[in-house]
Amino acid sequence: EFQLAPVGNVAIYKVAWDFADAASVLAAMQRVIATAPPELSMRLGMGATGKTPAQIHQNAEISMIGQYFGTTAKLREVIDPLIAAGRATETYIAEVPYWNAQQFFFKTAPIARFAVKSHYVRQPISPEGLQILVRGVERRPGSTNRLGGGVTFFGWGRRINSVAPTATAFMHRDAILLMELDTGWTAEDSTRVEQAQIDWLEELSAEIQPHVSPYAYQNFIDPSLKSWQQAYYGQNYERLVRVKRRYDPGNLFRFAQGIRA
Repeated sequence: EFQLAPVGNVAIYKVAWDFADAASVLAAMQRVIATAPPELSMRLGMGATGKTPAQIHQNAEISMIGQYFGTTAKLREVIDPLIAAGRATETYIAEVPYWNAQQFFFKTAPIARFAVKSHYVRQPISPEGLQILVRGVERRPGSTNRLGGGVTFFGWGRRINSVAPTATAFMHRDAILLMELDTGWTAEDSTRVEQAQIDWLEELSAEIQPHVSPYAYQNFIDPSLKSWQQAYYGQNYERLVRVKRRYDPGNLFRFAQGIRA
């Protein structure tokens, strides 16, 4: 019988705030993640679900989830200033076995039909930029997708950034955050609703562009992305082309934005 090796306990957390405090929470998140220890992981998102503008407004939410390789006491030292940045509607912090933590984080997302865009954040986004994101979530067009859409930040930096950009195929080594913009719909929605989702996503991405880097995360494939070779791989693309020519000259492994020999 297969058994997982014991790896000790970790501290896990989930916090939600009143959406009216979203801008202040985002600002505090940037301050915390910039100096957080490498033992901390964080995913902070805001989004909205619903079919109508009234439902979007009513269901808009902001929350974060993550884990800390240490005690809950040490975790609270790091994230308490962030928790206090808004009116918390939920605060859950616990110390659990590592494998239990993996079940806590399990989620199937996105679902049904969706579109995604991504940006890297090198420097803290200005208050004006944060307001662009908050207002963007508030004006998301409705759909029948139960996960809706919005903006998600993933903590970056620290050990990821300790590797040189050209040392591996992965070159995104100078950011403090990865930002994902996403939206979803279902087969029940009309083509008009689908197009509204895509238009919203493209418009929000263009609005926030002056506040972020020109690069994108290759695990969030974006079919509409122009110059994807540079956005995903930067200066490493030509070297990856040489690897492709050597090991896959027949182009067995291919897709629309794959490395092209």
